[in-house]
Amino acid sequence: MKAVNKGFTLIELMIVVAVIGVLAAIAIPQYQKYVAKSEFAAAYASLAAAKTNLDDYVISNGTFPTDVSQIGLSASAAMGTIGLGTSTSAITYNITKGSPDASGRTVQLARDSNGWSCSVTGGAVQALLPKGCTASN
Repeated sequence: MKAVNKGFTLIELMIVVAVIGVLAAIAIPQYQKYVAKSEFAAAYASLAAAKTNLDDYVISNGTFPTDVSQIGLSASAAMGTIGLGTSTSAITYNITKGSPDASGRTVQLARDSNGWSCSVTGGAVQALLPKGCTASN
């Protein structure tokens, strides 16, 4: 009586490895974009929460704050640092830790006579930014 082989052939195993490689080649870049998008959203959310505090401070004191602690923020954050922009009517989040698509970028919320605006400097890709934010160099 002939013995029946109950294993996979080398060709079958190579096909499985090739399929996994193709799936990984597609999935990894998409995952990296997703991570960068979430990091920009987290930075924006951290700053958006402080908009009311900044408005309150300006109304109460008649001037813009000189330090982020005056509006209830800490200068150190999970992914970088929070500070005031070049004009004191802006709050910035410098992303120093995280994915390569987000690291080295600065999210800024600035207030002018038209209200609040969001911009991201450092060569960010527009598709990764939260709604309402624009990429600027």
